[in-house]
Amino acid sequence: MQDRFMWIVCVIIFYEAGVSAIQIDGPLEPPDGSNVSLTCIAKGSFRFTLLNSENVRTAIGECTAFGDCYLYSSALTGQYEITKNDEEATLTIFNIDRYRFGMYSCSALFNATLSDSIYIQQKPESMDFTNTCTTCRRHSLLLPLTVLILCCNYTCI
Repeated sequence: MQDRFMWIVCVIIFYEAGVSAIQIDGPLEPPDGSNVSLTCIAKGSFRFTLLNSENVRTAIGECTAFGDCYLYSSALTGQYEITKNDEEATLTIFNIDRYRFGMYSCSALFNATLSDSIYIQQKPESMDFTNTCTTCRRHSLLLPLTVLILCCNYTCI
């Protein structure tokens, strides 16, 4: 029995030693309410965390070296989903809102120095100003000439 236990421990340690680098990628400024996918390229076991813009840290979930992925809390179901294939996992953020913008990290489970982060911030509202100009006529009592003034209204779309 003891030999079997040692063999299992050695296999897990050897398998986890395969974690060599982690890279996370995704959109930097998604619009509020959109679904966002972040990809973490890693081998072995790793976890996803969020440090939001109000400095609240949330441990989201993890993927094991054996390919199982799960969320840490059932309260996160419907907000997040983690899927994994051979060398990458995707964290999907459903209907992102102001409480879930911030620093997302993907870290090796057994080696915290192997980590990568991406800062996701809310896409700014469009600042496209539309110039709606019309001609206004203003009469001067002192001058017999009509003065033309360009009246412009700027509206934010």
